[in-house]
This record gives sequence, C-alpha cells and structure tokens, in this order.
Amino acid sequence: MRYTVILQRESDGGYVAVVPSLPGCVSQGDTREEALKNIEEAAELYIEDVQAAGDPLPIEDQREFIEPNTSTRRLSFLRTSPVRNSFVSSRESVLSSTSTRQPHHSAP
Repeated sequence: MRYTVILQRESDGGYVAVVPSLPGCVSQGDTREEALKNIEEAAELYIEDVQAAGDPLPIEDQREFIEPNTSTRRLSFLRTSPVRNSFVSSRESVLSSTSTRQPHHSAP
C-alpha cells in the first residue's frame, strides 16, 4: 500500500514528514533522506499497531491539488466570498498590511 508523505523544511534546516492518511504519523530528520527514512519506519510501526489491534488499514483518499491564483481579481473574490473563515480573514489582514509595501527580495 502506498501513502502520500508531506515534507516541510524547517527554519533550522531540518525536515518534518507527515503521512496525512495516518493520523499522528509524524517524524523528522536533518535531511530529506533521513526524514523519509524515519517517516517510513514510523508508518510501518503505525500499520503494525493498527493490524495488531484488528482495525482496518487506513486507505488514502484520492488527493486533489489546487494552484491558487494570486491575481488581483482572484484576491478580490476571496475578500467578498460569503464563506468566512480564519484563513480568509488572516489572508485579508496580510494583504491589507502588505499592499503598500515594496516587494522584498531575499538574497540567494
């Protein structure tokens, strides 16, 4: 069985790995390779525990992906959407506070 792994780079240079279909299955590593090795071991242990308990193995739902459009027209839609949640509100706050700032370019 195959599971999706999400790797996120941490500010300290390490990586956190998560298997969303296995709730609580999280690991880390100093490199991508180490994080992947560690999350594979964590997933194996997770699945062993599920089987030992006689529970059904989690099956990964089909994944969908989005590519948010960051054009002004799209952002205007987000601000006027009748569905309000903390993400949209937070995004609005960020947009409002950064709309008059000059773009920041980080050094390579």
